[in-house]
Amino acid sequence: MLPSIFVVLAFLVLSTYSYRSETGSQTYVEVITIDDIAKLKLNEGAEFIPLTRDLENRGLISYKIGQRVPNDRLVSRVSDSIYWNVPQNVQLRVEYPSKGIGAVVSFVECNVNQSSENGRAYIISGGYGQRNICFVIEAFSTFWFNYDCTIWGK
Repeated sequence: MLPSIFVVLAFLVLSTYSYRSETGSQTYVEVITIDDIAKLKLNEGAEFIPLTRDLENRGLISYKIGQRVPNDRLVSRVSDSIYWNVPQNVQLRVEYPSKGIGAVVSFVECNVNQSSENGRAYIISGGYGQRNICFVIEAFSTFWFNYDCTIWGK
């Protein structure tokens, strides 16, 4: 019983963490797996803003919003790779900044590699032209989930 508790605790520690960007502001990142797709709904009744989705190659998906502007800079970058033995429904939540006031967001790009092509991304608060952004990326029935998200701002 003790080893299984350790595995659960280790998963919780590894699946929720915070990154510190080069500029000193923090970006909060949370990755969870959910066995029931219906539970992936956040903020029931809220209006979500979808990110543009480009399927580049099998399993490689690029989600974007906004555009680069003169004199903007990279304010945050988060990335990780996670693998499972059985397919998972995955939800990645990225929040910039995790505290305080951030740069004015000009462009967000998240490149995701997963074993399935099923997924979506949407903003749940803040966004382009604002000093904060919180967005969610969901992947369904995937054996792996690799992400690299960059946030540009001024």
